[in-house]
Amino acid sequence: MSGREDTDPFDYLFKIVVIGDSTVGKTNLLSRYAWNEFNLDSRSTIGVELATKWLRELRSHVSDDVIVMLVGNKTDLRHLREVSSEEAAEYAGTYDNNMTFIETSALDCSNVEQAFRQCIHEIYTKVTNNGAVSSDILQSSTLPALTVQPTDSNKKSCCSS
Repeated sequence: MSGREDTDPFDYLFKIVVIGDSTVGKTNLLSRYAWNEFNLDSRSTIGVELATKWLRELRSHVSDDVIVMLVGNKTDLRHLREVSSEEAAEYAGTYDNNMTFIETSALDCSNVEQAFRQCIHEIYTKVTNNGAVSSDILQSSTLPALTVQPTDSNKKSCCSS
């Protein structure tokens, strides 16, 4: 044991991996959630590029009980939409995929916090194996022991008034 387990102030520590094609907004989605920041001038970042095979690759490298969420980002760019909400939801819900689907906009903060809350809720529910976590957690202003704190304490959380 490294001793780290004894010093962590968390009941649970979850790892969330964000993957997808280049320029879909992965970095800005994470920045908006964690620090309430959005960079209009963001450049393509170096990361995992799995292109159209990302889901198949993901499924082949993780256990069957991993939570996978399909996030349609950039809903603010309605005029550039290539896949309808209905098509995406149908794709996500098929037996082979079995994913939760949500649409977001990192630019205007639509559903960003909700997407992360929902993912955390699903992971927590699966980890605790009892399904007794209240759906009120998704609506509450904080997630006890599961919140991501901004690095600057003067910044508000995403989308708060």
